[in-house]
Amino acid sequence: RFLPRYCSGECHTFGRLLHGYFVTTSHEGGVLPSAMESWRINADGTQWTFKLRQGVRFHNGELATIEDALFSSVRSITDDDIPEQATPTQTVEYRQIAKQEITGQDELTITFNSPYAGAAVWRSDGHAGNLRMNLLPSKMLGEPYEETEPAYEAAPVGAGPMIMIDRSPSQSMSFERFEDYYYQPKYGAPEDRRP
Repeated sequence: RFLPRYCSGECHTFGRLLHGYFVTTSHEGGVLPSAMESWRINADGTQWTFKLRQGVRFHNGELATIEDALFSSVRSITDDDIPEQATPTQTVEYRQIAKQEITGQDELTITFNSPYAGAAVWRSDGHAGNLRMNLLPSKMLGEPYEETEPAYEAAPVGAGPMIMIDRSPSQSMSFERFEDYYYQPKYGAPEDRRP
């Protein structure tokens, strides 16, 4: 499946091609800004504020908004609606969240119940179990979910480095390079990560 909240197994492999992530990993294993150009942490480590990078586009050409980021973070998994594919790590992480809200222009603040050092790693493309924290187009995936989710599964749209152009379920997928992928110097990224 292509919706991160329902993914398991191989979803991570093609998810990294199709979807944009809040944070990416460095070649040395650290974390770097990605769809979120920066973040700051309050003094006691309970609040992380992420700032959306300008110029992040979905494969359908629409610009990503901070509303898309909030939707993605909230819809990915919530304590009262945990998909059966959720790992114990994912469940524990989300139970730590007290509040998620837009707190400024292009800013998403996530407040945790206690200090949490792993918020950036959890939202990165390098987190081994991360199939949930992708940037998703909220206009395509809003309610009613029983209608929008099947339509999205049939023709997924992400913000990642590759566009899915064809697939044969359980057999093959074809991708092409997304020229407007945000992780390149013209959008303020330190390098071009388009394949």
